[in-house]
Amino acid sequence: MIAGGDWNRGKQVGDWKMLMDYERYWILEPEQAVSYVEFTFGENGNPVSDGVEYNLAGVKIGQSSYAKDRKGILYEHGEAKEFYANGNIKSQGKYDGGLKIEEWNESDQTGKQSGITVYEDGEVKEKLSLADIESRKIKEVKQQIGRDHYGIRTKNQNSTVQYYQYRAPVNKKILFEKALVVHQHYLSQVNDCGDYNCITSIQVKLDNILKRLNELINVDTSGLEVKLKFQTS
Repeated sequence: MIAGGDWNRGKQVGDWKMLMDYERYWILEPEQAVSYVEFTFGENGNPVSDGVEYNLAGVKIGQSSYAKDRKGILYEHGEAKEFYANGNIKSQGKYDGGLKIEEWNESDQTGKQSGITVYEDGEVKEKLSLADIESRKIKEVKQQIGRDHYGIRTKNQNSTVQYYQYRAPVNKKILFEKALVVHQHYLSQVNDCGDYNCITSIQVKLDNILKRLNELINVDTSGLEVKLKFQTS
């Protein structure tokens, strides 16, 4: 394995190949290498693109943004991906100062998500299974529904609701009251939803009620019976 590249006035320039050992330190001895990373450096000596990592068989196993410290040592910093030998993404997330941080999404060899690992300063803080991820997504949607739709008469500052409550003509106020019946029907189903598809379906229906009411603000409904076409089943 031949590694190295060109120097110009003490700076790395052009295409380089650098060896890495098992602990992910840069090394010069080929017999200790477990992988190598290919870089392209600009005239200022900094990488101009991601470093691409290969195993010793030449199979791509990683790709990451890199930066240099004051001593000119490269470290991973920014977006990164790890790959299976078949080319599918194994995991992806961020580095900060050479350490994994925040959430890394993980997938199996078929490309299907398998979990999330949360890092803090390079240390594993939490591991989430698919069930954990589903539960968290459901919770986030329910929280958003709470912010957008609960207490809609008294606490919600939605401009559409304020129009129908305080400025709309009588026929539109009647329309608004009918819409709220449907709205309340869907709200009553929120706590019964135990999967992500169910809760997002209800969220869409609730959002659509407010969207339709907003569309009707500028519609002249005098002398007409305007109906909201929402089913409650």
